[in-house]
Amino acid sequence: MAVRAFAAALLAAVVTFATAAQQTTSLMFQVEPKTEDCIHEDIKAGSTVDAQVLVTRGGKLDVRFRVENPYKAVLFEQLLFSNIDDRTGQVLSTIVKKGHNFVAQVDGTYSFCFDNKMSRWTAKVIDFDLSVSGKSVLAPNSEHQDEAGKPAEVSTMLSTVNKLKGKMGEISDMQRYHRQREFTHRDTQEVNCARVAWFTIVECLVCVTFSLGQLFMVRSWFSSASRLPSSV
Repeated sequence: MAVRAFAAALLAAVVTFATAAQQTTSLMFQVEPKTEDCIHEDIKAGSTVDAQVLVTRGGKLDVRFRVENPYKAVLFEQLLFSNIDDRTGQVLSTIVKKGHNFVAQVDGTYSFCFDNKMSRWTAKVIDFDLSVSGKSVLAPNSEHQDEAGKPAEVSTMLSTVNKLKGKMGEISDMQRYHRQREFTHRDTQEVNCARVAWFTIVECLVCVTFSLGQLFMVRSWFSSASRLPSSV
């Protein structure tokens, strides 16, 4: 009986976890100047939506982010700066993700738009994370708890699964953040190396040009007979 109860609780936890699994989408793309790009996602009512934006390159690391519901009503709109603290207004030493989270009220296609129309020449590289999850697996009126026959055991199992799911999500977000930081630092290092190489080439060309100019100038002083004083 104990084995059957444990198996039933484990099956209920797995089924509930699969039903309420969190769907995460991570995209990296470039928004050209004077343009606006939108991402559309079908979301069911009651789902918890978390949209996070990180501008990794371009201008002041800013982009205007807007969220619209299926009826084109604006749920959120703000100019986001990835390197500025919104509370203090100070420039940060690192870049952070910002965005908006909400609970979908209606079924339909939600739009997440990135506006770069304020920029004339600079494109923005965007790292966008969209997480959509269903109802909490710890719902008090869960059908699986009624069917299992042992609400206490099932609740404990569901609580453990829910904690594991949250920790796994945190690990995934941390890995994605550090991977993006690695890409950003690598791009910065490559750009700096290229600048140093071109500066060295230009410096060498300038030194060679001045050396040749000085050489020809000194030779002209001693080879020109017109510059020597004439004998009386």
